[in-house]
Amino acid sequence: MAYLYSFRVFLFITACLSSVFAFSCPCVCADIELEPITVYIQPGENITHENPSRDEDIINRSWRETSSIDILLDTEPGVDISRRGVSGIQSDMSIRGCGAGQVSVAINGVTVNDPQTSHHNLDLPLPQFAVENIEIVKGQSTKPWAQSGIGGSVNIKARRPRDTQSWVFFGRGSDCAENTGVYSCFAKEDKGVNVAAEQSSSEGYRQGTDYKQFAVSSSAAFPFGDKVSNYALAGYGEKEYGASNFYVPYDSREWTDTLFLNWQSSAQIGNLTVRPNLYYRRHHDKFMLDIRRQDFYINRHITKVSGAMVEAEIGFDTAGELGFLIDICNQSIKSTRLVKDSRLRASYALSWKVHHNPAAGFDLSARVDSYSDFNTRILPQAGIYIRPYNFIKFRAAVSRSLMPADYTQLYYEDAVSSGNRNLSPESAINYEAGFDITAAKGNMDLSLTVFNRHTDNMIDWVKYDVSDQVFRAENIAKVRTLGFEGAASAFIAGCLKIKTGYSYSGSDIINSRDFISRYVTGRDEHKLFAMAQLFLPFGVQTVDIIYKNKKDYNNYFLTNCNMNYDLNRNISLFFAVDNVFNKTYWDITDSLMPGRQYLAGMRAKF
Repeated sequence: MAYLYSFRVFLFITACLSSVFAFSCPCVCADIELEPITVYIQPGENITHENPSRDEDIINRSWRETSSIDILLDTEPGVDISRRGVSGIQSDMSIRGCGAGQVSVAINGVTVNDPQTSHHNLDLPLPQFAVENIEIVKGQSTKPWAQSGIGGSVNIKARRPRDTQSWVFFGRGSDCAENTGVYSCFAKEDKGVNVAAEQSSSEGYRQGTDYKQFAVSSSAAFPFGDKVSNYALAGYGEKEYGASNFYVPYDSREWTDTLFLNWQSSAQIGNLTVRPNLYYRRHHDKFMLDIRRQDFYINRHITKVSGAMVEAEIGFDTAGELGFLIDICNQSIKSTRLVKDSRLRASYALSWKVHHNPAAGFDLSARVDSYSDFNTRILPQAGIYIRPYNFIKFRAAVSRSLMPADYTQLYYEDAVSSGNRNLSPESAINYEAGFDITAAKGNMDLSLTVFNRHTDNMIDWVKYDVSDQVFRAENIAKVRTLGFEGAASAFIAGCLKIKTGYSYSGSDIINSRDFISRYVTGRDEHKLFAMAQLFLPFGVQTVDIIYKNKKDYNNYFLTNCNMNYDLNRNISLFFAVDNVFNKTYWDITDSLMPGRQYLAGMRAKF
């Protein structure tokens, strides 16, 4: 990807010059707080739409520079991130004990799952500064991007241009790690444009774990009159990293680059809102099996996802809101190892939401997915909530979901892996129920959810004897998953915020033969997370702990801390330490994670 170096440098310099220009404008030098990334936890729109603030968790601004998106996601009960390396280089995401390929990932409401493999679903072409908030749906909801994920879905929302402001950041840390980022926005009323860029690198914490990555994005908002608004986003990211023992016991190397383009519009006609949406994602992956024998084994894959979507909603005073969706999407792959192939998906959805009454409400939806390579499927969803008192809400939901096999599962072949062209799509029925309690002053809350998922035709890479050399992709019959998740938070004395959560999931595989799973299917999973944030006059100090236990596989307990000192209203220093007690651990077999790591630096806003 050396041919992109000059282009990358040009974009980064442009972003820096934008910040300098903003600093030179007197109107920009107001006291503007650096906004946090906001994570909205939504077990289903049916239970949170009428009171979204209940499920809002603000991650302190210091996490933006010292934590990647996958680390932010890993703070939520029921969401598990299995990492290969650091700084978001490559991670697999699970929700409620499902496989990585059973989670739907979206940007601005557009599903961007990679057709090649779920390992690339979190290759996000957005700098940290360009992310405004993250929506998490466990199970399914009426939102278009959250209707098909078997375990759940995540939506990364890019920052829209609003206030004229600029931020810069740089940090240095362990293993010669370097991280630099910049964000600049020019906005007036409802028009504006922003640009963000970030680059980071490290020599690696062990052999074959070095990396270099870069991301740049820009978005623009431009209305047409009072009733029509438009929004456009362009994002690009690239990575080069050592992939030693990522998939096989070789000193491997991998290069990826991702491009995402999106245009959205919204038109208001009386009670009717129409939102057309065009999107395009291209992902390029180059994998070298052994850097000591560079021509021995090299894979190149290019995947593309493009489509057009139209949403329409009409509201009624007492009858709620009716919604309609049509989404036509084409997925394709061109590969040296797999095949040259494409599939077309046409999705249609109808929803009815009645949320105007705080005491009770419901929603219903039905989605039809028609793929060019298998039969049409109908995915219904229903949810209800009841609030007998202002401080407590009971909720329940049932839904059906569907995920097709990716191209790796269908076609990949090597000495230790064998795809299966006859795989059927995975499908599941999810049942859940729970309650939310919120204190009268809103400074304390508690939630608990119990779920039961019945999955048919689950896909995994398996072998039936320890002496077998090859893992084969198979539909391993039926899987029953039972679990629960609980979370609590409190804001004490106006200066201390405490957040904690625990989740458990256990699976019962209904299969006539015992097998060995490559990706830990069917193991009981426990996860505990706790975080304390102390808001002091000179900055926010954070300590968090995380405990994971996957039965008969791995377990670990980590402590991390983040300290901040504000020099003035515009400049602050930070010092972050991960794995304070230098524990040895891994998320994926043979991908040993680092010991104690630190990062120190400065951020400034103009």
